[in-house]
Amino acid sequence: MGHPELDVIEELANRGLFRERDLTHRKISIDWLNTARMIGRIQKHGRGVWGHSRYKPTRYELAQIRLPNLVFWGPSALWLLGAEAQEPASLWVAIANKSRPPRSLDVSTVIIRTRNLERQLRSHRPEGRLITLRVHDRERARADVERSDLPRLLQRAA
Repeated sequence: MGHPELDVIEELANRGLFRERDLTHRKISIDWLNTARMIGRIQKHGRGVWGHSRYKPTRYELAQIRLPNLVFWGPSALWLLGAEAQEPASLWVAIANKSRPPRSLDVSTVIIRTRNLERQLRSHRPEGRLITLRVHDRERARADVERSDLPRLLQRAA
């Protein structure tokens, strides 16, 4: 006898990552997560974030799933879009001007606020990944890098 709750969890895991709240929206108890983990279908990838047991998410995917409205900007956007060869050591994210600062990101993350968060935005799914990322396009990312005092922002984040 199958359990439809486990089928829903597996469906969510096959899409990449999902949050515990995705289960509560479907009126499924989060207690089913431990059952699915014990039988090897899923694994935990951080506070409230789960995924398929064979899937290894990137730090970009983890940030995006935790904060769906954030946008990768500047150095992170350029690297994700293939305009830079080397991945930046810190995550560079932008949030809306009126948003609360995220508490669930790594302390080295550089966060800026912008009134124009949605301007020059594109959806980007890196090859071989399951989660679509929100990224500023190359032109805006380059302009943001040229306009910003990156060393000062890095120092402030540390």
